[in-house]
Amino acid sequence: MKKAYIVAFLSILLSACSAYSDSVHVHNPLPDMSKYDGFITVMYDVDSEGRIISARITNAVPEEIIGQVDVLKQVRKWKFEKGKPAKDETLTILFKKSGNAEYHRINQ
Repeated sequence: MKKAYIVAFLSILLSACSAYSDSVHVHNPLPDMSKYDGFITVMYDVDSEGRIISARITNAVPEEIIGQVDVLKQVRKWKFEKGKPAKDETLTILFKKSGNAEYHRINQ
């Protein structure tokens, strides 16, 4: 049963990266997020190989979260579908002290 939960979690997390999903719920996606209620907005570029080539935080509430959660390190590990480069993609990560988070991709 535990294995099924792990597989389900990984499937959700991977679909957030590879499918350009508009909204995905994730449990504890980043270390230390359970200490905060707030959000971080990240803008990133994807090359033709599906790799993140540039990522930057454009907004965060509370502001002190920027130094506490290494969002950019995690975002740079994401892989997207090859052959679909993108520039200035925006993702807002809403997180709660419960440890749950939602990823919202902003369509441009």
